[in-house]
Amino acid sequence: MTDTMRVESLGLRHPKHFATLHRRITQPSNRNRNAGRPYYICISCKRNNREGWATWDDERGVRNSNPSCYCGDFSRHDQDGIGRGRHGLGFWTCATGSCDYYSKYLNGWTSYAPQCVEFYPWLL
Repeated sequence: MTDTMRVESLGLRHPKHFATLHRRITQPSNRNRNAGRPYYICISCKRNNREGWATWDDERGVRNSNPSCYCGDFSRHDQDGIGRGRHGLGFWTCATGSCDYYSKYLNGWTSYAPQCVEFYPWLL
């Protein structure tokens, strides 16, 4: 996403209840290699004691070779951070936060099959 393609400028909304997304910046003390990184949250979800996370506002981990998400666009390659049960392992998610695509498998599948393996990220 370039500056002209920020989620904000695209007018994207939460995929489930269509609330407006709000841009924030991670704290300089962030220990997951994301210090100063811009992201979007859903204020409505945060008010309801849900996480409120939508997406990052950058191109980190977004490549045309990534699996497609439910939107039909390229997904984002990311890594679980400190405090997560899968710390350090990779996953795929919707690059714009427009759908609820999530895969923890290297092949991008969303349900387990014998050929599915978890992975460590290489695009970050």
